Amino acid sequence: MRISVSNLLNKLSFKKRGRERYYSLVELSEFIKEEKMDNVFVDSEYLLTPFYLDDQGGTYELYQYELTIRLENEPKFDKILAEQIEKSPLMKPEDVTQRMKKLYIEIMKYDATLPVARLIEYLNYISLSDEIREDVISTFSRYNRDFEFNEKDLYFAVY
Repeated sequence: MRISVSNLLNKLSFKKRGRERYYSLVELSEFIKEEKMDNVFVDSEYLLTPFYLDDQGGTYELYQYELTIRLENEPKFDKILAEQIEKSPLMKPEDVTQRMKKLYIEIMKYDATLPVARLIEYLNYISLSDEIREDVISTFSRYNRDFEFNEKDLYFAVY
């Protein structure tokens, strides 16, 4: 099954806080599995920014884990990677490379197809990453000593 990003989002429920719509990472993962999707038609460039939304109205943007989906006429990953390595002198080049591979997807305009397996890789990274879990726990436990991380509170906004 192939579906566009906008049609995919229309099939998901969302939480609304202010003007923002937040879609559940867990629901998206389940939908992809249930529908046995192979590809997503990408009609535009997108940023998927993960958030942690707690029950008491707390919203924590995990901007450093934002997924960039770009439409290109030709491959530019290596050029962009070199720029990122240059901009990140405090990080090892191999760490920048690993991060880019997780958080950057380049799609050729002539094809405009995002393999669902690549999207699932990103969703798994966000929901299973110890780094993200520790970041969220550190932030929310400052305000609530009894805070417990729950994967179901991971959401994303689309820009």
